[in-house]
Amino acid sequence: MTTLADTLNKRLAGIKDALRRRAAGEVVIPYVSTGLKSWDANGGILRGILTVIGGATGEGKSIVKLQLARGAAADLNTVCMIDFEDPEDKTADRAFSQVTGVNNKTLGRLEIDDAMLAQLEAAMHELSDTSGRIQHHVGLLDTERCFTLMETSNADLILVDYAQAFPEDDDTTMERTIAKFAWKANELAQRKNCAIVIFSQVTRTVEERGYRIFERAKFRDPDAIDVSGFCPGGLSDVSWAKSLGERAKELAYIWRPNRIALKLGAKNIRDNRMKIIFGKVNFGDEKDLTFEYDGPTATIRDIPRKQ
Repeated sequence: MTTLADTLNKRLAGIKDALRRRAAGEVVIPYVSTGLKSWDANGGILRGILTVIGGATGEGKSIVKLQLARGAAADLNTVCMIDFEDPEDKTADRAFSQVTGVNNKTLGRLEIDDAMLAQLEAAMHELSDTSGRIQHHVGLLDTERCFTLMETSNADLILVDYAQAFPEDDDTTMERTIAKFAWKANELAQRKNCAIVIFSQVTRTVEERGYRIFERAKFRDPDAIDVSGFCPGGLSDVSWAKSLGERAKELAYIWRPNRIALKLGAKNIRDNRMKIIFGKVNFGDEKDLTFEYDGPTATIRDIPRKQ
């Protein structure tokens, strides 16, 4: 067994080595970059831990996943992106949209003229370097096969989308299945010093709570649009909370308040903001983040600072 002195000496040696390499001109970043300045300034995606990102259906988990993959790869990290349910064509369409600005639904319908085709060809050239660093698995896996894929990968960042697609392991419950997988993911992240992100649905109670608060506001003021109740934030808002929320070292939620407001009848607003709400932070800053969001081009951007 090592001592704390061993741990301290190892850490100090690591700091000195990182500073030496940085002084020599090497880019040394102690976290996995997201490609978003405000998220990276908040700590990025930390190595050595399990991060869980939750979101309601349609909130943008797939877009966030693709942003994390491309942001990490652009920073010369290798990525393992495991998609259980997203068709590979849809993932490709989103990636092309991010570069070309062409609506990904237009690509899905094959409403493509010669000019658009030329844009796709140019985008493929632009994407070739970063996309070549992203290992991409598409298809359903049980926890054992998924973990084997993670174990054999040399990736700096592993993305699993999403936990609810796992079947129950034999002779056990879904709660225990997810709990076991989350524990093994934590152990793997520590052992390989990689970052692991598992995406999750939020519980149905989030929607139920949101509608209760909305109806109360409407009762007091018929013109009121109060969507605050739909915002997830605590451990209990992620499905199988004990398995994921408690075992994750970081827990964040995706939330687009204007999407909910429009659905509930709000006028004169745009669904152009995405929030990352941190429900649990062990090593970074407890600071919620807001980004520009554009669904048709599957794009998330930092909000420009006012001059």
